[in-house]
Amino acid sequence: MFPTTGARSRYLALALASRKLIDSLLLFVETSQQDPQLAAALAQFTRSVEITRAGSNLFAAAPGQPSFSHYEQVLILREAMESLRENDRDVVASLSGVLDEASDIKKRKDSANKAIEFFYALENRALNNYNQQIGAREN
Repeated sequence: MFPTTGARSRYLALALASRKLIDSLLLFVETSQQDPQLAAALAQFTRSVEITRAGSNLFAAAPGQPSFSHYEQVLILREAMESLRENDRDVVASLSGVLDEASDIKKRKDSANKAIEFFYALENRALNNYNQQIGAREN
C-alpha cells in the first residue's frame, strides 16, 4: 500500500515548523531578542505535547485542537518525547521556561537550548519518516 500524500505533507509540515522554531530559538539564544511569533508557536507545540501525553485523539485534529495532532504527527511527537525522557528532560517545562519573562535570561536561554534539542529531534524524525514515505512510493 502506498503512503498518502496527506501523510507525507503532515511529516513535512512538522519538520518545517520545527525548523522555524529552531531558527527563532537560536536567534533568542544568540541575541536575547524574542521573535514576535515565538510565543504563539511554542504555546501551540506545548498544547500538542500535552494532548500527546494525554493520549487523546490519535487519528485526526478535532476543531479547536492544535494543528499538530494528526496521527503521523502525534507518533513523531511521542518518539521525540520518549528519546528526551530517557535523558530525564521535561519538554513542556523547557518550552514554558523560554517564555517565562519573570525568569532570568540565563535560565530562559538554558530552556531555549533544551527546546532546540527537542525540536531538532522532532525535525529529524519527521524528515526521516517523510523520506521513508517517498522511498516506499518509488519502490
